[in-house]
Amino acid sequence: MRRAMSTWRASGARWGSRFISMTNGVVMQANKFKGRRLAAHLRRCAAAFRPATVPLMVASALAVMAAPAGAQEARIEFSIPAQALDSSLRVFSQQAKAQVLFDETTVAGLRAPALKGSYTAGEALARLLAGTGITANVSRPGVFTLKPGTASGESTLAPVTVTDRAEWSIDRDLLDKMPNKSGSIEEALALHSEVQTSNSAERSLQGGEIKPPQISISGGKPYESRYVINGLGNNNYVAPPTVGSGAAANGTVQSAYIENVVVGTQPLGTAQSYNLNPDLLDNIELHDSRIPVNHSGFTGGVVSAETRKPDPSRFSGKVHWGHSRSGWDKLFYDEAGLRGEDFDQSFSAQRQPEYTRNSGGFMLNVPLNERFAAIFSYDKTHSRIPLKYQARSATTIDTTTATTKDQIRTAETFFASVGGQTASGLDVNLTGVYYKYNGNYYNNRAINSEWDLEQGTYDFALNLSKILPAGKASARVKYGNMVSSRDVESDVYKPWFTYGETNWGSSGTPPPTIYTAVMNANYGRMLGGSGYSADGITAASDLEFKQRTFQAALDFEFNELQLGATTHRFAVGLNNEIVHGEAVSGGSTTYGLNYAAVDGPLASGQDGVSYNWERTNGALYDQYFRTKDVTAPFDRKARTQTWSLWLQDTITFSDFMLRPGVRLDYDDQYRNLNIAPRVAGSWNILGKDVAVLHAGQARYYGGPNLYYALYKTSGYHRYTRGAANTVDANGMLEWSAPTFYNTGVDYEASDMKTPYSDETSLGLDLNLQAGFMVNYNYVYRQGKDGIMRRLFRDENGNNSYAATNDGENTYTGHTISISNNYFRNHFFRLSTTFADNKSNYIDYMADSASYLDQTSMIDRSRVMYNGKLIDANKLDMSEFNRPQQIVGYWKARLSERVSLVTTGTWTKKTDVLINNARVTLADGWRVNSYSKGKLPSRFVIDMSLDIDLFRHKDSAMRATLDVYNVMNKKVKNGIGSYTVGGQPVSFDYYAPGRSVQARLEYRF
Repeated sequence: MRRAMSTWRASGARWGSRFISMTNGVVMQANKFKGRRLAAHLRRCAAAFRPATVPLMVASALAVMAAPAGAQEARIEFSIPAQALDSSLRVFSQQAKAQVLFDETTVAGLRAPALKGSYTAGEALARLLAGTGITANVSRPGVFTLKPGTASGESTLAPVTVTDRAEWSIDRDLLDKMPNKSGSIEEALALHSEVQTSNSAERSLQGGEIKPPQISISGGKPYESRYVINGLGNNNYVAPPTVGSGAAANGTVQSAYIENVVVGTQPLGTAQSYNLNPDLLDNIELHDSRIPVNHSGFTGGVVSAETRKPDPSRFSGKVHWGHSRSGWDKLFYDEAGLRGEDFDQSFSAQRQPEYTRNSGGFMLNVPLNERFAAIFSYDKTHSRIPLKYQARSATTIDTTTATTKDQIRTAETFFASVGGQTASGLDVNLTGVYYKYNGNYYNNRAINSEWDLEQGTYDFALNLSKILPAGKASARVKYGNMVSSRDVESDVYKPWFTYGETNWGSSGTPPPTIYTAVMNANYGRMLGGSGYSADGITAASDLEFKQRTFQAALDFEFNELQLGATTHRFAVGLNNEIVHGEAVSGGSTTYGLNYAAVDGPLASGQDGVSYNWERTNGALYDQYFRTKDVTAPFDRKARTQTWSLWLQDTITFSDFMLRPGVRLDYDDQYRNLNIAPRVAGSWNILGKDVAVLHAGQARYYGGPNLYYALYKTSGYHRYTRGAANTVDANGMLEWSAPTFYNTGVDYEASDMKTPYSDETSLGLDLNLQAGFMVNYNYVYRQGKDGIMRRLFRDENGNNSYAATNDGENTYTGHTISISNNYFRNHFFRLSTTFADNKSNYIDYMADSASYLDQTSMIDRSRVMYNGKLIDANKLDMSEFNRPQQIVGYWKARLSERVSLVTTGTWTKKTDVLINNARVTLADGWRVNSYSKGKLPSRFVIDMSLDIDLFRHKDSAMRATLDVYNVMNKKVKNGIGSYTVGGQPVSFDYYAPGRSVQARLEYRF
């Protein structure tokens, strides 16, 4: 027998004689209030919401929660995810403050359903054990003893009650065993077919990358979903991730000499302000439709995760380590994409023939007393990617002179949590997180070209909850600080032609006749040559986006009220979120491309001149820059505050459930008051929990976006000087007075609308014999007022960008799934989603119609797609638009010490966009043109094998082998292109071949 809670310490406690039989027929007995007491009941609870400010509200809630619990407190609010039965029993014992005694073999291989709501301890335990044949005896007050039953064919599915479809949940047991190469929430969600992952995620050519993949839920962009940790938001509002448009989304090579991560852009942010390893989580819930009104700030979906709760029953912990390397991988690549390069001598971060990746950390659960405990955790992942540095020509490497230089990726997380329940029944949980990601990059053919991309966050959150006579009250407070930055080695960029003294990174000096043939006698401009020698990077400035977030929320869920033949459960909540943003950029200087002096040597000591005349006795001309752009540093701040009030009622009547709700959000950035009504309903068609029909209608409003409030009016001064034939007699080239150019524009945020999405959804749940569950879900979304940028020209002829609400999209999705947990030691789920996603923009940086387009006669409201003229908002998405996806997973305990998790993903042939030249229509307007590229159907199987090397009491050593793409399929997942002689050359990207990751873990 083992103890799931600390030893019951009440001396003289008598053993009870009450026996509880655990069967499927347990029905919750709700607290009921008579109609004449309703008004008085509501008056007692209304005081918690009267204060005008959040601090007063929180103080009021704390005062109420701190009061001792009365004798009426017979029910407990449970929140237990679906997971392995032994894990559920531990959570149950903590939340019920009871002790559960059972033998390990009694519950081995069994699963328990999710449990949410207010129950007595006996009712809750009955639901967790339903269908297992296990009985529970109350051996003494607060102590339950489990005994195995004689039932065969154990089904651990709870009876289906008349309620809305529960969100999809990934429990602790599956998180513990599933393959997860990036160790991220996003990759874990890929177990659901309705979640689409970027085509470029985990390419075989980037095996050393450790960032989480971008995902889309119900057609939303990666940054349009809401991420919630312990009931509090975790989104990046100042530098969300970009996807890119057209062929660029599929990996277009940028130029002949810079082929690494695209430079010159914003820091590479992620949708979340910090990324938690799933090992720190109890469960992950996915809300893809019929989302309750307590969630807002999204037009995609909601991802809600709960962190591990400290356990005061015993000291425990674990130490873990993982390793993978390129030598364990099978890699596929397209020879056309290499352009003559030897793959094993690669110099591009898009091609990583060699890497090593290590991960490790520890977790400790430390009891502080019989009621409180703390969790301390540290995790780190480190990747080393050796690449060739200092190429000797524009397209190839001279291995005799090239050196090897490492690019580094690291991610580390410190996590601490203190929690428990006071003697008065107040649940307290305080968490702190420090997260940092660093990616180190360089351009192989450019000196002084290193840059770091970093994202660092520290976050503190306090969660309080208490069961009161009238219901459950919760208060949550959070403070977070995030910095997403780009740190460059040099703030000056000089892209020389490889010529004479500027011959860094290129082979030899061609004969002078080559240069003579490509010069213009009047202007001396270099029209060709043997490539570039670059000093610095094109993004020649440091840049930081900073975000400080304060959030406070109060929720109250009333006990059930019986009004006539209907039962009501009212819930109300108030939320305040304040986001401070700041963008800080250093100054930079960027020189224009090269010219050569043909009339003699230039005077020494001039800015941006390479001297070759004297050294070569006139055989090579002096070379110089003609333009110089100087960008001044800036420091900008922006702020937004959002107030939210929501009200919801869950009404049950016979075999029907109706959940109407409304949410009001006001923000002082856009100055919009948004009213979002939502309603969902369920009907138990046959009355015996066999078939439940769901329907819903909802509006969802997006969250803050401070990017355009921060990154605007980024002008630069351009200096110019004359061409080669303007050199004066003394060989001087004077810079002219500078001209100022805008690259952004101030805009009035109050003129913007809040993006929104309207949803219609239908669903059906079937509870069949032998533990089979079949689910169908239909989702239709229509998005309006999406934020994107527009390009226009001001009265001085300067080009500028500003935000606009021109974004539109539609999404249609059908998901069918079947699952079974009937057989001991086995569980499987198979789901397929048919989807269609159309949009006139890819992300918030995609261009839209503008005044400049009018003067240039460019019409972005229409596009030429595959030879046909269509509306832009009917254009297929190039990313996150797989027409059909099937995802299955099977978890099996093969023996007492061996378990296996297998996941398989099949994706139907997918269309992607390929950019073409603009097309001029008969009416004189020009439109963007795209052709249809095809990614073939693909099927990939991943496996994770766990072996317990030894067990002793509560200690165990586990070895895990994760094998990805077990069948070593060559899976095309992208189309790239580059230009040679003005003609496009296309090549293919491929997903990883078979790759392996080893893990070792010791638990105690």
